[in-house]
Amino acid sequence: MTNEGELTGKDLRRLMELDRSATDAPWHSEETALTWTLHGGGGGFLQILKAPKDSRGLFADYWPTKPDGMLIVELRNLLPKIVRTVARLRDLEATCTCGGSAPMDYEGPQPDCAVHGAVRGLQEAQREIEALRTALRAMEAWMESKPRLSPADYHLAEDHGWVDDGFGNRWSRCKKACELEVVRPGQAQCRCEAGE
Repeated sequence: MTNEGELTGKDLRRLMELDRSATDAPWHSEETALTWTLHGGGGGFLQILKAPKDSRGLFADYWPTKPDGMLIVELRNLLPKIVRTVARLRDLEATCTCGGSAPMDYEGPQPDCAVHGAVRGLQEAQREIEALRTALRAMEAWMESKPRLSPADYHLAEDHGWVDDGFGNRWSRCKKACELEVVRPGQAQCRCEAGE
C-alpha cells in the first residue's frame, strides 16, 4: 500500500516512459560567466540546453527537446514524492533484523525479519499462485481432450425413480425395471450393471 504523497505505480511508469524517450544519462551541467549549459548522451557531449546569462545576444539559446523538457518538469514535480518514498524505505530498511543485503535477497534474510520476511512470504505466495495457474491450465487442457458426456451417459436421459438408503442418500435407478438395492448405508448396488 502506498502512503499518501509517495510515488505510485503510475508515477513510476510515467518516469520510466520519459526516461526511455529522453537523452541518455548521465547528464551534467556547466556554468560559465556567460552561459549555463546542460549536456548528456553517451559521452556527455550532446547539448541538451543552453541558457545565456547575458541578454546582449552573444550566445543563442538552445532549448531542450520535448522529451528532455518533459522529463525535467516531471522529475521536478515528483521530487517531493521521490524524497518521501526513499526516506520511508530507508526507515523500513533500518528495522531489518536479519542483515539481509537487499530487500529482494531471498536466500539470505530470515523469515522472521519484518522487512525481508514479508518479501519472502510474498515471493512464496507468488510461486504458489503460479504453480496453481499451471496446474489449472493442465487440468483445462486434459478436460478439453476428453469427450463431452451427455445425460444419457449417466443414465439420466429419463428419470426412472430413486431409492433412499435411509441416511439421506438417493440412488437413481438406471431403468424402469432396475433392481437397485441398498447393500449398506452409503452404498447401493444395481443388479443391471452387475449383469444379473
